[in-house]
Amino acid sequence: YLAAWYYLLSKDIPRASFHAETASRLVSETGMYFTKLQCSLLVAEVLHAQGDRPKAVRQLSAVKELIRRSGSLMLEYMCLIKEAQFSFDDEEDLESQKLGLEALRSSMKLGQRQGYISLFPWWNRPTMTRICEKALRERIEVSYVREIIRKHHLVPENPPLDIDDWPWPLRVYTLGRFEF
Repeated sequence: YLAAWYYLLSKDIPRASFHAETASRLVSETGMYFTKLQCSLLVAEVLHAQGDRPKAVRQLSAVKELIRRSGSLMLEYMCLIKEAQFSFDDEEDLESQKLGLEALRSSMKLGQRQGYISLFPWWNRPTMTRICEKALRERIEVSYVREIIRKHHLVPENPPLDIDDWPWPLRVYTLGRFEF
């Protein structure tokens, strides 16, 4: 499982796929339900990284109901984050964008309510940065999202200077007024 995450974050997708499939098979053999759900989320993430959106979405849909029945709010949060991520990555499909916003609203509301800030070692930093940027653009759970950004020192590749709510450590205003 951890090897799969390591390779996924290192962008070595073939190795990530091998280790995710191995972890999934082993956890099925042992019957560890919570870990099986984690592995299922990981497999969806690897499929998405491979560019196989239909399989990734099917995998995520299959595990989503199992997670809800398990009662694990933490896994539900991660599933909703992945649902938003997968939807936003399909930029051409307006329906996907709507589903992504719905998942984003649900995940941020749940995360804020549960205080999920630094609980997840498997967060994908670039993904969470994009998710947080989108949440601020849509004015979703602004104080919570700002806290995530501050605690994790998230900064997008292209700084979102147009987002007033982005928690920059320093703001300088010029042309008409000068203030820090």
